[in-house]
Amino acid sequence: MSKDKPLWIDGCPYCEAFTKLNIKKLYYPHTIDEVKKSEFIIIDCPKKHQPLLIYRDHTPHVLSESWGRMLYVARKEFGQNIKLHISSEFIIDHFCAYIVK
Repeated sequence: MSKDKPLWIDGCPYCEAFTKLNIKKLYYPHTIDEVKKSEFIIIDCPKKHQPLLIYRDHTPHVLSESWGRMLYVARKEFGQNIKLHISSEFIIDHFCAYIVK
């Protein structure tokens, strides 16, 4: 998906994080104004209360280039020893990953 034309689905809580900006704790990007333009965001998961990376498009998969950018930013924000644990336990058709230390 193009960053200019994201695929967002009404009613999806992860898509709505990008469109309605209903975010309690934002780790990345650093300002709420940047969220709509960002390829991905890192927020505090409302269910598990740990950092959760969410890809902007409504898709369960990401390209390897996007994966690399997400891992780079996550390690820059949380340290080199973190891992991304891909999770689909809450919404199966949206790519997201927990940041695990």
